[in-house]
Amino acid sequence: MNREAKIADRVVRQVFAGTWALPNTPAKAEKIISGVRNMSRGRLPDGGIPDKKPMVDNVESYFYNLLGDDDLFDDIDDLAKRFKEPREFLNACSISIKSHIEKLVKQGREGLVHPQDYESLIRLNGKL
Repeated sequence: MNREAKIADRVVRQVFAGTWALPNTPAKAEKIISGVRNMSRGRLPDGGIPDKKPMVDNVESYFYNLLGDDDLFDDIDDLAKRFKEPREFLNACSISIKSHIEKLVKQGREGLVHPQDYESLIRLNGKL
């Protein structure tokens, strides 16, 4: 591997050090779209009706294998501390996830995302 390739590989590894799942299939993208839309309507990602108990686990477990990223999950934990009402928390999570996807699309434009993942993110971003 030449010097430039090694540097590029190191940069990509640093950018995605805390990322373990991206929506690299249409099915995963559709599940994200469904979950985000449900949350923006004040429902749980799976469409269930929220109650007063903590919903962080529900949101994180739904998205864990779809859009797994340390920064996103830190944001979700922070939102749970700021928003005590279920609908407000879920709406804030939907906004955070959309923002996170936009950030990934931007990184993809800069060549920091695998081309297959970038294509999926572009399609996903256009549907949210």
